[in-house]
Amino acid sequence: MPKDVLKNLTLDVMIEHIARGHAYHKHVQGEDKAPSMQGINAFTSTYDNNGVSLGADLKIETPLDLKHYINHLIDDPQTIGFVNPRNGSVTLYNTGDNVLMHFNQNDGEHDYGSIYRYHDSRSDYFDMQDAAEGLPFEHSRHLYQTLDNDRSGGSVRRALDTMIVKIQREPEKFTSKPTTHVEHARFISALENHARPGRKDVQGARNNEILHSDDYAATHERNIFGPPSVTTPRVASLAVVNKESAGIFVLAQKLKDNGALDRLESEDYGPDERPSLDMF
Repeated sequence: MPKDVLKNLTLDVMIEHIARGHAYHKHVQGEDKAPSMQGINAFTSTYDNNGVSLGADLKIETPLDLKHYINHLIDDPQTIGFVNPRNGSVTLYNTGDNVLMHFNQNDGEHDYGSIYRYHDSRSDYFDMQDAAEGLPFEHSRHLYQTLDNDRSGGSVRRALDTMIVKIQREPEKFTSKPTTHVEHARFISALENHARPGRKDVQGARNNEILHSDDYAATHERNIFGPPSVTTPRVASLAVVNKESAGIFVLAQKLKDNGALDRLESEDYGPDERPSLDMF
């Protein structure tokens, strides 16, 4: 990546690009060319095309599902990782979900990294870690570091935050090809809607932008919409999550007229005064 782009990089931007970039098309939409993974969602399928176990169904169907999961993976006690001394990138592996992830500012797809899983993701991760640890000193531009959220809570997020700060301060150390021209159109397309073909749009999506899939939202509702004491029923919650698209909700005008939308943002509700559909 060019230096002027890296100076303004944030972790949220990296996550957004990864969640809507090539990893989504390849590993969620099933565009993987590997015969064992062709046509299947790596995060919902529990077995590959050869019948080998991948892991549990993670319910990931949309870019927003993937973005939420990435943040979960970063903070999950089951996530381990390392900082690559060659280029300062961060590789992560979630031992419970068998998910491998890379944060790489020089990713060849111009979307800052990838997230995926194969039946052998665990062995792949440790092979990469061994290679990074054994990198000759003369080829190292950064400090090799291992990460383990279980042993040191928050170590992964701290490492990523540190990486971002270093990139912003000294982008030349993180730029493998400083004269490369950035294809800005690819950045834009990576942030646009990538609806899964044939999948019904989630109710309330603006300009056909896909929100959380029903299964993922149901599984992670507390994390997505907050604890029961501060949330509305599901439909009203979706309106709050995507306020800009709330106009297409049947309930939107009633939410506004009752002042409920403003209250949801500014007040905590007790167990006896939580909003319900009855008020609409």
